[in-house]
Amino acid sequence: MDWSEYERWMRASVSTLRSAEKDSDFNWACFKAEQAAQLSVKAYLILIGKQYFGHDLPSLLKRTGLDISGPMMDCALFLARIYIPSRYPDVLPEEAIPQESYSESDKQKAIECASKIIDMVKVAGEDLRRKEKAEGSGSSSG
Repeated sequence: MDWSEYERWMRASVSTLRSAEKDSDFNWACFKAEQAAQLSVKAYLILIGKQYFGHDLPSLLKRTGLDISGPMMDCALFLARIYIPSRYPDVLPEEAIPQESYSESDKQKAIECASKIIDMVKVAGEDLRRKEKAEGSGSSSG
C-alpha cells in the first residue's frame, strides 16, 4: 500500500475542499467540491492499487469496493451532475452561464456531499492502516 501517495492526494483533497468553502463564486465552489471528493476517492484507489483514471465520481467510487449505497451514492450523483455544467456554458440552457446558474445552497450541498465522501475515505484508510498494523504485529510475534 502506497501510504505516502495516498496521504499526498488526501492533502490535495482537503485543501481543495477548504478552497471551495472560501469561494464566493458558487459555480467554482461546486466544481472544487466535486474535485475534492474525486481526489479523495482517487487517493483511496491509489492506496489499494486500483486504476484511478477517469472523472466520473460514481464509477470511481464503485471501484473502491466501499459501501456507497443510499445517501453516499446520492452525493456522488449530485457531484457528478455539476462536474461539467459548473464550468461550461455550452451545456446549459441558452444564454445561461455557470456563474449565474448556481446558488449558495448548491455550494453548501456540494461541500456537504464532498465532506461525506472525504470522511468515508478517511475512515476506510484508517481501517486499512489498523488492519495492516495488526497483521504486521501478528506476523512478527511468531
